[in-house]
Amino acid sequence: MNTQEHMRHDAERYGAERLVRDIVSYPPRWVTIGIINRCNNRCVFCSYHSRDARGGKSKVYNLPYTMPVERFRQQVDFFHAGRVPRIHICATGEPFLHNGIMDMIDHVIARYGKASFQSNFHPAVMRRGNYLEKIIERKNAISHIVTDLHAGDATRFADIKKGSSLPDLLSTLRLFSAHGIPIIGSCILSRSNYTALPGIIDTLAAHGITMQLNIVGLFPHMFNKFTSLENTYHTSDTHITQCLHAMRAAGERHGITVTLPKPHDDPSGRCDVFWQKLQIWPVAGADKNRYDENLIPHACNAVVLGNMHSLGYVSDYATVMDLWNNETIVAIRRRILAGEYPDRYCGTCSCGVNLHPAP
Repeated sequence: MNTQEHMRHDAERYGAERLVRDIVSYPPRWVTIGIINRCNNRCVFCSYHSRDARGGKSKVYNLPYTMPVERFRQQVDFFHAGRVPRIHICATGEPFLHNGIMDMIDHVIARYGKASFQSNFHPAVMRRGNYLEKIIERKNAISHIVTDLHAGDATRFADIKKGSSLPDLLSTLRLFSAHGIPIIGSCILSRSNYTALPGIIDTLAAHGITMQLNIVGLFPHMFNKFTSLENTYHTSDTHITQCLHAMRAAGERHGITVTLPKPHDDPSGRCDVFWQKLQIWPVAGADKNRYDENLIPHACNAVVLGNMHSLGYVSDYATVMDLWNNETIVAIRRRILAGEYPDRYCGTCSCGVNLHPAP
């Protein structure tokens, strides 16, 4: 069986075993590798660098962490050998604050043929390493880039993305779009900012930017008013639902794909992340000397507020499948299949609406 056949077979097994089996026969569908815990922004929703996340409120707040380039290469090689089909480069804040970022991108390209990464594309950071030019030089090897777009109005954008400028970001996205680099914008949806989202379509269209907008539900970290449970989108918010569908229709007219989230209380919600992906991430409670191989599902409330500080450490396992079916992850899958929360803070997440606390 060749590589493409393996990947197709793995995808089929994922579809058959997701939310069905506790021990699975396919590798994670992707792995996100966090390379640094620094940021030039203080976004209001952020559990890593928001001013309101300080004082022990968040277990991921501002931890000292920088992944060595050689360790990154080892991680990529490990997951590539285990048939993980995609690696995404990220950070708790801004990955381009890591001096080795281009070496990391190039290593993923060498192994996978293409790379993806996330950034706020702050002009001062981009100028520091001539990064825009270097990205464009590699445009044929970039599968996509991800950035935040939480409003179409510059003032509303700056209120949420503390430290970022919408005009600066649009200038960069216009450049990437002109070079045919696929762009994904992540847009947090809440009761307090939904009216600012449709303007994103008009703004992008006015600048000739084509991209995909992923509207995502708010993680209610409860650090401030914006991240409160009361600010999440619910099924009763029919005016928000209508706004979202109108936004998607407007996007279609301008070549902008818009994906929509389910409401926070959607009865069909069920956490499937433990069948999908892993992240390498620093979390208080994990061995601080092993942050660069510490595994979590993603930065949900179980990690940020609860006790899910580690799903294991990469180098403890000989193969990806040993890691992916380790005792901790399998036990969590079993609890979810039994209808139980894997962590008490799962009750605040939209993924856990069909689950109940363990007795």
